[in-house]
Amino acid sequence: KRPRVLLQRLANEIVEKLPQFDSSGLCICLHAYAQMRERDSKLFSAVTRHVLHKNRAAALEPHHVASLLFSHVRTTLADKELRAAARRELETAERFSIDDLATSLQAFATFRWADWETVEK
Repeated sequence: KRPRVLLQRLANEIVEKLPQFDSSGLCICLHAYAQMRERDSKLFSAVTRHVLHKNRAAALEPHHVASLLFSHVRTTLADKELRAAARRELETAERFSIDDLATSLQAFATFRWADWETVEK
């Protein structure tokens, strides 16, 4: 049985300390919550916004896109801004490793996001 009080306390700490994390660390945090199927929408939204906005000037790293998508799929928490960012990043799919591309495409299929024309370019 998961210690829900502890997980909630940690989620609150993560949200409060967002600027102290790099994008990879935040993706790892979401991945851990996703693996436990903890659907903390406040945490997922805050972390996703932070990672997307922090990397707005430069392209997101493909592994960050894939990790965020995986975590959202695992918890069935769809995110429109993540979808848009992932779609933009997939326009340069050659930057993605095979594993990251497969994870990203699986997320699009799971959420039934009909953006396949992006991948066909």
